[in-house]
Order: sequence, then structure tokens, then C-alpha cells
Amino acid sequence: MQPLYPLADSGGYGEGMKTLVATAAMITLSLSLAGCAASVSSGSLEAGALEGTWIGDNLGYEGGEYQEREIRFVIDQSTGSTFSGEKSWREVDGEWSEPESFSGNVLDATDFHAVDDDGYIVGTLVSATTIQATYLEAGVDAGAFALTLEKVAP
Repeated sequence: MQPLYPLADSGGYGEGMKTLVATAAMITLSLSLAGCAASVSSGSLEAGALEGTWIGDNLGYEGGEYQEREIRFVIDQSTGSTFSGEKSWREVDGEWSEPESFSGNVLDATDFHAVDDDGYIVGTLVSATTIQATYLEAGVDAGAFALTLEKVAP
């Protein structure tokens, strides 16, 4: 009998196992975000509430190596429930990386999904000044990062 998720020849996990792990991570994240959303008032997100500069911690693994970096989101446009901006992070030398564009959609008053060139951001607006999110990236540089950002400028 064939195993349900065979290991790849390289000694890593097969695509089935990667999908299973990613799905489990998303379910866990969704359940934890549901609890956070309850702590924020219900109703619709005010126009422009996400716009501004957000800075915080970016902790996780990329390509199998643990990383801690400062991250910055600059959300400069929003229309209805959609928004866009640029993100960057501190490089090893302390300089900010080249900005990477992203755009997203608010699902309700607090939860949102966004995408950039090679990854996905799933998050929640914990308060008017705090975002908690997870960044997921597949492929050669596969990674998962926990983000906590504070709004530092409107």
C-alpha cells in the first residue's frame, strides 16, 4: 500500500504533506484570529482606518532558517473594503529592503487577506493601532512569519 504522503527523494516532505501542514497552519491561524476579532468592536471598518505606516516584528522561518526582522507596511490607498501599499523589512545591514507592493481585502470589520508578489498575508486589526498577521510564502524560499505591527503614522 502506498503511503498517503510519501517523502520526496530529497529527504524532504512530499507536496501532499506540505499542503497538509499549510492547511493545518491556516486552520489554527483562523481559530486564533477569531478570538482576537471578538475583542474589537463589531461593525464596519471606518474608511481609511488601515491607511498609514505600520512597523513591528517579523518572526519566523524562511528556507529552513529562523529570522527576526523589523517590518514596515505603508498602506497608502483604500477604497471600500480594499487596500494597497508597500512592505519592506530590515536587511542584515540595518537598511530597509526595496519596497514590495501588496494589496488586500477586508473581510469584515477586522479580518483581512492580502497578497504580494510571492506570498499571502492573513491578519486581523486587533485595535485601531495594532495588526497581528501571518505571512506565508511557498516555493524555494518557503516561509512562515508571525507579524505584530503598531501604527506609527496616519
